[in-house]
Amino acid sequence: ARLYEGVTKHLEGESAAALEQLRPLVERTIDPAETALLLQTIAAASERVGDRTGAVLAYDGIVQGEVPSEAKDQARARLDPLIESLEADELRDLFGQLPRNGYAWAPVARRALRQAFHEGDLERVRAIAAALSEERVTLDRDLQSIALRAERTGRTDLRAIGAILPLSGRGREVGQLALQALMLGAGLPPDRPPSADTPRVFFRDSAGDAERSSRAVDDLVTLHQVVAIVGPVEGRAARAAARRAQELGVPLITLSPDPTIVEAGDFVFRLFFSPRDEADALVGAAYAAGSRRFAALRPAHGYGETMSQAFRESVQRLGATWVGETTYEAGATSLGETMAALEQLTFDTLILPDHARQLSVVAPSLAAAGWWSRDPALAGTPPEGARPVRLLIPTVGLDGELVRTTGRYLQGALFSKPFHAPSATGVGREFADAFQQRYQRAPDAYGAAAFDAFQLVRASVERGATSRAQVRDALTRSAGTETVGASGGFTTTRQPLRGTRILTLRGPALVPAAE
Repeated sequence: ARLYEGVTKHLEGESAAALEQLRPLVERTIDPAETALLLQTIAAASERVGDRTGAVLAYDGIVQGEVPSEAKDQARARLDPLIESLEADELRDLFGQLPRNGYAWAPVARRALRQAFHEGDLERVRAIAAALSEERVTLDRDLQSIALRAERTGRTDLRAIGAILPLSGRGREVGQLALQALMLGAGLPPDRPPSADTPRVFFRDSAGDAERSSRAVDDLVTLHQVVAIVGPVEGRAARAAARRAQELGVPLITLSPDPTIVEAGDFVFRLFFSPRDEADALVGAAYAAGSRRFAALRPAHGYGETMSQAFRESVQRLGATWVGETTYEAGATSLGETMAALEQLTFDTLILPDHARQLSVVAPSLAAAGWWSRDPALAGTPPEGARPVRLLIPTVGLDGELVRTTGRYLQGALFSKPFHAPSATGVGREFADAFQQRYQRAPDAYGAAAFDAFQLVRASVERGATSRAQVRDALTRSAGTETVGASGGFTTTRQPLRGTRILTLRGPALVPAAE
């Protein structure tokens, strides 16, 4: 009577009450048809109230129970799509609750295995894989690969460092310079037979793609057992790789300028400079030299807007005065109207956030309008009668051609450059010379950052780190390390200690601004 009353409650829409009445009757029915009715009703009522775990258990009971074959077939047909719809917490619950000799356990375990790998819980992957092996459950090729990778991931090769770089597509030039710097740091190719301690570097091409970068983290960790990874460079690719590296518990030293990248977790580091790093350094140097009123002359595009915002915030943090900005069309060759608009602003320091090729137009236009860069260390700058102004130029605004063609208008200008091969000293000079000798070209900031990332990881291992977690901890204590680039290692927030270096143009040479 209680059985049929419970069935009636479910049919009348009172599924929760029906479950409360019917569940105590499980394994108490004798007639096969009534057993099927009981379990079918529990399964349907469970689905109606959103309890998919209960539904799977009931359907699995039908398949195992002494019920008519038609009921078994119906239960199997419902179980397959239901199992495919289960979420992570439901899979975890059912993996432990289902009888292993039943119909549902194997497909639930397969899905749980894949889900655990997706979440980066490799210890659970290994446990599920072992259980499947004990039950002699056949795995498809993909799941076999996941199980093997999880087993290999339990081990770390302290000599192996991974890299995810844009080796094809738009960013390939940057990626190739970073790749060459890593090979130089690792001593590759070796000029003698490798020893047991010789470092190994494994590369993957991000091609600027987020999904590809995430898969590359999997490959480097599970196939090559790397102790840490350098890269990627591009924003979306770096963020995707950061999420996966955090899940798998491997230190990732990105070459992205995005300061929020480290929010992915405590295994994610940023070594490359950000817009704020550059703005703070340039504004700080100018303020220390007496600047108090800042303005920007910028191109009307995204980079110019981003940098102008960063500079404005830096000026405000120091308590100086931001007097405004004037814009010009990207690539403009005539700036007469722009100079007239600039006359409306009163400033002692002007920020020029544009590429070097455009600054070769902007700097002479400023001089023609009466604004000349000043250098207190050089007589005659600015020329008599000119209005002196201090110019601040981010890293994209500096190249050798600009100094050669436009240097007379830029004497005393402050440039941000995290690595500048011609003016490098100490370990930076050694790196620049070695790079030039091997590759017949000068390294850039990305190459310097990649080289430093490799050296910081190797130093962590050589000082005794024996796991990825210990390498992570050592990296967070690396502030003050001598590096070829500006960084000086990482702070405890996993950001570079210094974002950039400040240079000034003096005659034909760029020298540290402090000199």
